[in-house]
Amino acid sequence: MYNKIIAFWQQRSLRFWLMSGLLITIIPFLIFSILTYTYINKRVVNPLLSLSEEQQAIFFPINQLQLATWGMSASVTDFLVSKQLAYKTKYEHEALKIKSAFRKLELASEIINTESLMEISRAKKQWQTVDKEARFILNNSQYNTMSAHKSSQKIIEFESKTESLGHTLGLIYGSIQSENDRLHKQSIDALISAEKLYLYVLFLSILFGIIGLIIINRSLISSLGKLTEGASKFATGDNKHTINIGIPLEMANVANTFNAMKKTIIEQRKELEFAAMIDGLTGLLNRRKFDELIEEKLEYANNTTTPLSLVIADIDHFKQFNNEYGHIGGDEALKTFAKIFGTAIHDDHYACRYGGEEFVILLPNCTINQAELIAEKLRVTVNNNVLTINTKKIPPLSASFGVASFPEHADTSEGLIEAADKALYKSKNTGRNRITRAQ
Repeated sequence: MYNKIIAFWQQRSLRFWLMSGLLITIIPFLIFSILTYTYINKRVVNPLLSLSEEQQAIFFPINQLQLATWGMSASVTDFLVSKQLAYKTKYEHEALKIKSAFRKLELASEIINTESLMEISRAKKQWQTVDKEARFILNNSQYNTMSAHKSSQKIIEFESKTESLGHTLGLIYGSIQSENDRLHKQSIDALISAEKLYLYVLFLSILFGIIGLIIINRSLISSLGKLTEGASKFATGDNKHTINIGIPLEMANVANTFNAMKKTIIEQRKELEFAAMIDGLTGLLNRRKFDELIEEKLEYANNTTTPLSLVIADIDHFKQFNNEYGHIGGDEALKTFAKIFGTAIHDDHYACRYGGEEFVILLPNCTINQAELIAEKLRVTVNNNVLTINTKKIPPLSASFGVASFPEHADTSEGLIEAADKALYKSKNTGRNRITRAQ
């Protein structure tokens, strides 16, 4: 048999050898090309496309839930503070967004892991509790006449439930992010395996044809490298990098989807961060942001041995003003007061609404004497400002101020706030419309 086989090949013509050689050259290349293309689509392109679609179907509703939850909480809080019926309409608008987001998550339940589904179910129950509480507050007439103290207590109770809902949403986000990280790692592992396969294909391409090597290298390896590089940079916090892929079409679609998803996530993250630190009525920084800033600036002042001053201001007789001019007039006064604060300080100072008619100014690298000068400037400006409510000019309001400084009066945030607050109450008790330095 062996001799017959040798004889058969020895009797073949040159054309036969050329054709055989050509087939031996082309067929392995074609087979490996087909296998490589199938592998990439099955293990890389399709998983990445599915991952992008799943992230759009899951992350967007969760981000919408987080934003709407803050908006809903702000609506109820503002209603308790201002008693304006307009916040009921705003609440309904945010509630519809939350319901819509939960519906979207239910539609995407097939691609959500069991743990996240349980958390979503828990979040929905928490939302129903919060919604029931909110509607009771918004529709119960007794809250329209509630005192400021009771209203503050109700705000704290309601925000505690809202924060619990926000915490659950954060857990959902983290759980789904972990699952997506796992899928992303699988895709990266597949990419690594694909790169090993490409090296083998590259070797065969060099062996069987330079043209095949150039085509595969330019159309596949380069695109996958860009996709891997872009995904890695985004994962490490580089938000400016954009993936640009022209061919093949599948990779270009993955890159375009990834870029669009990244842009949307970044925008929603910025909106969420901005909404979380701004007071809805006055546009100043809110209490939550102030609590972060004072710790940050106090640590800096302590490390650099530079001063840090705090001014607390309170509008005089604001309750009487509200009774006389209504909550619309009170809101207008608060907004005017906030505008004065926002325009009268330097860029490196921070004006915040502390709560109700109280405002604070955080003054890094500012001595107690400088802080008193700033407070005096604000006091005079408030006194000279004429309010206009419903085309009616109102006599100027006045404000009382308390000033304290680190390290003279306290070396902790709590102590600094307490010192300035005591100085404020001394201003109130000694005639108002004045500035008192902490003792």
